Amino acid sequence: MPTTDNCTTTRTSTPVRSITRDRDTLLQLLDVIDTEGWDGPTGTRLLDHVRDTVVRPLVVDAGLRGAAPSSWSGGRPTKAPR
Repeated sequence: MPTTDNCTTTRTSTPVRSITRDRDTLLQLLDVIDTEGWDGPTGTRLLDHVRDTVVRPLVVDAGLRGAAPSSWSGGRPTKAPR
């Protein structure tokens, strides 16, 4: 059964439309991102959602601490880690 998560954009800190976690919604979002690019509002919203609901809980569950894990689970790095 699909679940709905409320998310907030990091740049504006304002609530945005909920993301329903199902295949059709993901494909619709990816179609919009294909037009807007990942730096557009839809790409930002999806990446924020993934960071908050997937990456951050995994980092905490793994017990990672310190500057590097914090940068992986929060904020947007300017360059990908090598």
